[in-house]
Amino acid sequence: MDNVINPELRDLERRLFRLEGHIEEIRSSGSNISRQTIWQFIAFTLTMAGVLIGSNLFQTEALGRETVARMEAVNQRFEQVDRRFEQIEKRLDKIEKAIEDLRREFRASRSGAAAR
Repeated sequence: MDNVINPELRDLERRLFRLEGHIEEIRSSGSNISRQTIWQFIAFTLTMAGVLIGSNLFQTEALGRETVARMEAVNQRFEQVDRRFEQIEKRLDKIEKAIEDLRREFRASRSGAAAR
């Protein structure tokens, strides 16, 4: 009976040692996987931070360019309005001069008619 039990016991011991080896491999690979997962998370976090900062900078620059373009358009419009007002002022000056000339002629003709 010892012979039968002994080989079975040896077989069980061998299996136990193999299982312990497998368990140790799994533990070490689990530790490696955990480290790898942590590094992947760190890399992901840094990448997302870079993307966020980069996209914010891009949007800020794009909005700045758009604002500058709009302000230039507004300034051009104001310049056009100023030129238009200057033209209107010149016309009004000409009209005032013409009215003043007409008044003088009218007064002159009135005083000439009253003298007759």
